[in-house]
Amino acid sequence: MANLLIVDDERSITELLSIMLTRYGHRVLVANSLDEAHGAISIFKFDVIVTDFHLSNLERGTELYSYGIPLILMSGGISEEELARYSGKFDLFVPKPFTPIEIKYAIEVFLDIS
Repeated sequence: MANLLIVDDERSITELLSIMLTRYGHRVLVANSLDEAHGAISIFKFDVIVTDFHLSNLERGTELYSYGIPLILMSGGISEEELARYSGKFDLFVPKPFTPIEIKYAIEVFLDIS
């Protein structure tokens, strides 16, 4: 079981991920903006952050990489050039749409599940 922070400005995405990942046994906290994410990180300890790349107001989920918490970046609208430009500011990329098992395995990459 892991403590996960899910960040996306689309509430339907965060709600779906929260339900799905809770069913896999994880503790999930949702943030719908970078401000909410920064606040949550200042209070709670997270094992993995799953964030959308394009957030509202030209914010980028890659800003959360500076916390040293494994960062899974997800996006359905990012070019290879843009992804390359942000290389080194996230740990793993998962393209949208993804299946529940794909996001589950992406998270497990960073967990000690031995």
